[in-house]
Amino acid sequence: MKLLSLASKPLIGLLLVSALQSRAGGQEPVRVRDTEATAHLLAHEEPVYPPIAKVARVHGTVILDVTIDAAGKVTHITSVSGNAMLMQAAIDAVKDWKYRPFDEATGRPVITQVKVPIETNLTADQQKSQLDQDVGKEYFPLDSACRSALRTSGDGALTPCRQEVAVAMRFPWQEQRHLEILDAHENLGRALLNAGKAKESIEEFDLAIQIAEQSMKKTDAEYAYPLFWRASAERQLGANEAALKDYSSGEESMRLAIKNLPDMTKQYGFTLKGMLQQHAALLSAMGRDQESQRLLVEANSVETP
Repeated sequence: MKLLSLASKPLIGLLLVSALQSRAGGQEPVRVRDTEATAHLLAHEEPVYPPIAKVARVHGTVILDVTIDAAGKVTHITSVSGNAMLMQAAIDAVKDWKYRPFDEATGRPVITQVKVPIETNLTADQQKSQLDQDVGKEYFPLDSACRSALRTSGDGALTPCRQEVAVAMRFPWQEQRHLEILDAHENLGRALLNAGKAKESIEEFDLAIQIAEQSMKKTDAEYAYPLFWRASAERQLGANEAALKDYSSGEESMRLAIKNLPDMTKQYGFTLKGMLQQHAALLSAMGRDQESQRLLVEANSVETP
């Protein structure tokens, strides 16, 4: 059903849409089944999902007892059962329904009564949207807690960062939340690296890099960060050639990000300078001083805050 705003109205157990003039002369309504009434339905509006019901995740069936005059117009509605949050929306929809007139065997139009069930359920997309919002309310405080803990050394960040990954994987639209999921894996990788678990951290950085390659461009700064952190882990493990490759790839991406977003030159430049310095230190440790010096010259020329 459509999720539109519904003006607040007092809930009523009995709605008199119009005076039941068709009962004049003593004619009593003829009770029909809902399937027969549906076959006579010419025009109908879907109920507007009340915002309060959406927030409370209330859904289900409302049963209304509806009187239809000889011309096929709804003239009288009585609420039978259903959640109070959904009742008024159901009544407001049904009161404007139009039916093909019901006839007796003789062909004379008659007044009828029918119990009408109104289903009020969130669609699959609406359910996903609600879940996405709920997961987001859990994710962002954990992301802040994880990043805050990462500013300290040791393994204090492991718990919030592991929780961040677990929550991030519950987003119903993973492709639309790729940045949050990438950040979660990158943050956990950093927490593992801080805790002296370099080998485990690489598994998280691998996942972050995979997401970046699938959903980002090299001109995005977020593409560069997990490459830099994986290089740091590889360096700790003595995988120097792999680290050099990742440093180079991360620096290339960060240079492109600076060119793509000149307003971020200083902020991105701070990160690029750190990459170049660590890259240069590794080259120097490997006895490749000339290459190291070239990178240090570039690092010193980078504009930073």
